[in-house]
Amino acid sequence: MLAQPQNILQVSLKSLSQECALDITPFATPQRYRLIDCDQFMQNEMLCIDEFVDFPSVQYAALSYVWKGNPVDPSDAKSHHSFSVAGALDGDPISIHVLKHACLVAVKHGVRYIWLDRLCIMQTNREDKNWQIKQMSKMYKRCNICVVLPGGVQKLVRIDEETAWIHRGWTLQELLMPERVIVLLAWKLGEGSMMADDASGSVSEVTPQESAVMSATDVLNACVAGYLSFTSTHSPSPFLIRSCVFGAASPNLSATTVAMSEELASDPDARDHAIWQSALMRTSSRPVDMVFSIMGLFGVILDPSMFHKDDRLGATIALAKEILRTGGRASWLGMSFRLPPCSTLCTFPMFAGTSVSGKALVRTKRGLREVAEFVDGEYPNELGLGAPLPGGSMDDAGYFTFSARAVHLVPRIGNRDERADEITNSDRRLVTSMNGKAWEIVSEEEHGDSTSPRNTYGIILGWFQDYYPGATLAHNKHYIKGAVVEEHAPEKFHIVTFFSLHLRDRQWVKSWQERQFTVGGPNALTHTGDDAFDENEGYQLLEENKASRRHVAGAKARWARSQIEAEDDYMSKYYT
Repeated sequence: MLAQPQNILQVSLKSLSQECALDITPFATPQRYRLIDCDQFMQNEMLCIDEFVDFPSVQYAALSYVWKGNPVDPSDAKSHHSFSVAGALDGDPISIHVLKHACLVAVKHGVRYIWLDRLCIMQTNREDKNWQIKQMSKMYKRCNICVVLPGGVQKLVRIDEETAWIHRGWTLQELLMPERVIVLLAWKLGEGSMMADDASGSVSEVTPQESAVMSATDVLNACVAGYLSFTSTHSPSPFLIRSCVFGAASPNLSATTVAMSEELASDPDARDHAIWQSALMRTSSRPVDMVFSIMGLFGVILDPSMFHKDDRLGATIALAKEILRTGGRASWLGMSFRLPPCSTLCTFPMFAGTSVSGKALVRTKRGLREVAEFVDGEYPNELGLGAPLPGGSMDDAGYFTFSARAVHLVPRIGNRDERADEITNSDRRLVTSMNGKAWEIVSEEEHGDSTSPRNTYGIILGWFQDYYPGATLAHNKHYIKGAVVEEHAPEKFHIVTFFSLHLRDRQWVKSWQERQFTVGGPNALTHTGDDAFDENEGYQLLEENKASRRHVAGAKARWARSQIEAEDDYMSKYYT
């Protein structure tokens, strides 16, 4: 029989404040599960936290939010009553008003408890935090419903207010793990139905003229389309409202959509690649959390105490090793063909800097730029070349050993502007790499006669398909992607750059001989980090398709108006 929960905290909401930070540490026991009692919160205006020895058998809703959210309007009286939490003072204070709406959502869905990590984890106790991180994926996977607060815990935002939610590392797991995810928004238009392009859904009111919920899928679709068409139960005429709460159409939005796609759910390479790609474009306050926040999505649980908060590299290697060891594939390959390879773990692109707020940024010689600018909306499709992404093994230094189709390469002497798909001599073809250098494919015998000082190969990574509404083969002819690798130590290679080949080269590529490679480094793990790169030196091959490869919202989005305008119109018609 499971032990009954113990109430560890019971405090009046009126007594909570920002000046005196709440700390549950004196009352809680490390390595326990904790939940907030919604009934006590709503009926008695008490913040009550119950502690469970075993995983809670009760129904609960998990909250997903950003640590630093949208700023509040100082003139909004409802935002004034908030409180801070000891050990989490770098995050926004928690609004009593927002928490009441979240509790009301839970109660309306037949759930008594909510789980909010800010309050349910001992923020000042390292032992408890490390243990809780290992339980995080389970907390979201087993919740009855996940409620997204895209603007954070101090403000409810409208659907036309852009937030940082899709840019944060932990929110990806919080979106993909639960069976059901809904988004809580500020909303005065009542209940009704919505459409975004061809996708339809519903809007359920939480508090009249204050808030409503929509499914996360519906909100994502609305952001991709750039608008939603809402029809109230009171009105036959739809309201066309701009939608950007998760940002406008972008590679991050595209990767997140792929990860959620029911059509691609049966293709683990596509889903796992989208998880890696989406994580690449997100950020977190601690670099290591970029690994901890996605490990559960791969069925892997690492021990957080084994890694320093800045050890993103070591945690990445540990996660990749475990994925491969348990029979998974290198789904991280090809996250970005337009970022330089990481100088110490070259099967991954260079890592972005991390921060407690904002977007994932990389250093270029022209300054900081958003990672999403160097990522295309693609996913691996094993049907293209009749083979999935490679499996294999990885050692502690991050060297990945695997088999792949490959050809010998030597540097091209002469015209470097000549493109691979323009060569007609089938015996001697060129590969034009992302860094603008031309490589000539040579036979085994010719390679032996070459004066090239380095042993260089072109290896095929896979077939990468465009993913955005209306994609066809005509939009991009270069689906076959590969890497140029050079030997820097006996039987050890590193990725120099990437290349792509025309789709008509499919059969020729499938005839390439399969070889085994060990790819990693080339710098030791003690290397301090990647240098700023020049975005004008190569990484241009995919730029020609940039306009067509990015989804452009439909014509309807141009006619959409703000939510405030729609609400004013609605209120004047039905409440005056």
